[in-house]
Amino acid sequence: MKYWILIIFVLLLLVDVSGQERVLEIEFKAVYENAPLVLKSEVHQFQEKKIVFTRLKYYITNIELRLGEELVWKEKNSHHLIDLEKIETEKVVLDLPEKVHYDKISYQLGVDSLTNVSGAMGGDLDPTKGMYWAWNSGYINFKLEGVYEDCPTRKNKFQFHIGGYAGNMATVQKIEHGLTNERPIVIKVDVNQFLKELNLVEEHSLMRPSTKSVALAKRAALIFKRNDE
Repeated sequence: MKYWILIIFVLLLLVDVSGQERVLEIEFKAVYENAPLVLKSEVHQFQEKKIVFTRLKYYITNIELRLGEELVWKEKNSHHLIDLEKIETEKVVLDLPEKVHYDKISYQLGVDSLTNVSGAMGGDLDPTKGMYWAWNSGYINFKLEGVYEDCPTRKNKFQFHIGGYAGNMATVQKIEHGLTNERPIVIKVDVNQFLKELNLVEEHSLMRPSTKSVALAKRAALIFKRNDE
C-alpha cells in the first residue's frame, strides 16, 4: 500500500511540472560558428584571420511571461549580468507562481533609463562588476572584447562597449521568443552574427554612447535566438 501511495505522489508531481512549472530555467549559451564560445584559450577564424575572444558580458533585465498578448508574470528587481567568464551566470532561474500559463517570454538586453538615473546599485548592478561608466553615461549593456590579428591597435585588441540611455542614444533592446515545451529554455547568443558585417580593421573600438552604439545594440539584439529556432 505504501508503494502505491508513493507512485501516485510521484505521478502528481510530474503532472504539476508539465505546464505548471514553479521554477523556470533559462540558459544563455554563447556560440561562434555553431560551437560553444570559449574565451581566451581558443583560436577562431574571422574573415580568414585569427580571432580570440577575451570577454563577453551583457545585462538581461525586465523578464516577462505572456499568454498571447496578456502579461501573466513579471520578475521583480529583474537585473541579471551574464558573464561568460563565470559559467554559473549563464543560467537564470525564475520562481513562478504555482499555476501560471504562458507561451511567450520577453526581456531586455541592457539596463533601462529609470534604473540608470537611479544611480549605480548593488548586486549585479554593482559598479565593481565592470559594467558601469559614470552617472551621465550609465551602464554598459553589452561588452565584447578580443584580439584580432589584423586590428591596427595595441596588441591587436578590439573592444565593443555598448551602452547609453538618454534620448536618441538609448540602446536598451526588447527581445521576445515564442515558447515550446523545451525545458530549460536555451537561448543561443551567436557572436559570429554580431561581427559578420563589421570590418574589424576599421571598426574595432566603441567605448561610449553614440549613434553607432544604437546601431550595434540593435544588431546585438538579433543574435539572441531560442535554441530550436
